[in-house]
Order: sequence, then structure tokens, then C-alpha cells
Amino acid sequence: MTDRPSFRRGTRLLVTAAALMIIIQAINQAQSVIALFVWSVFFALLGMPPVLWLERKSVPSLAAVMIVMAGTIALLLILGGVVGASLSTFSDALPSYQRRLQEQILALRPLLASRNIMVTDTVLLEYLNPGPVIGMAVGALAGLGSVISNIHLIMFMVTFVLLEASSF
Repeated sequence: MTDRPSFRRGTRLLVTAAALMIIIQAINQAQSVIALFVWSVFFALLGMPPVLWLERKSVPSLAAVMIVMAGTIALLLILGGVVGASLSTFSDALPSYQRRLQEQILALRPLLASRNIMVTDTVLLEYLNPGPVIGMAVGALAGLGSVISNIHLIMFMVTFVLLEASSF
């Protein structure tokens, strides 16, 4: 008779663990949608004070949201132009940055030799490889590109959140 409560506890633990694993997997699969939603909430929180201010100045809710969304889109276009120009300049100068970084690394060899540490150029470049750092920078820029490609969905969700903001 004492085995039944122990059996129920074990079964409850297994069911809870299985449910937790299913929830974690669902969140993992939905992370792109969740990221879009988080960006939308962020932009909506930034746009809510101007919408509420315009509504207090007797501007209709729909017009206030459209004014704020137009301003947000204009701001994003300006920011996108500046970032795009910077990225273009960065990608054009990337080979020279890599070459200069390798020269700086090779300039360490005389310093190491003065401390009685003898290394060859290939060993020094192998241990202090700038490739992974540049790869990380390119990966970060690719992530930014994915957010920019989904900006229309984000702005669509922000519009709906702002339209409902006055009822909150």
C-alpha cells in the first residue's frame, strides 16, 4: 500500500519532466517569432508616449498612430541609410584592416625576441589569428540583416499594439 503514493510521485515527476521538455522545445522552435514579438514590443514602448501625447492634444487615435508610425519609419530609414553606408565602407576596407592587423601581430615578434621567446611568423599568425574576430563581426552584421529583412512585420505588429495602447 505504501508503493502506490511512491508510484504516483514518480509518474508525476516523469509527466512534469516530459511537459517541461516539450515546452522548452516549443520555445526553441518559435524563437524567431518570439524575437520579432520582442522587437515589436520594444518599438511599441518607444512609440507609446508620443501616441498618448497626441491623443491628449485631441488628435484621433488612428491619426496619432499613423503620425508616430510615419516618424518611426522615417527615423528607421535614416538610421538604415547611415548604417548601410557604414557597412559598405567597412566591407570595402575589410581587407586592409585584416592586412594591418596581421602587420601589427608580426610587429610583436621583435618584442617577444627581446624577451628570449623565439617564434616564427607562421606560428605567431596561427595563434593570433584575426579571422575569427572578423568572422564574428560579419556574423553580427548578418544578424542585423535578418532583423532588417523582417522590419515590415515588426512595424505591422507595432501598429496594432499602438492602436490598442489607448484602451490599456
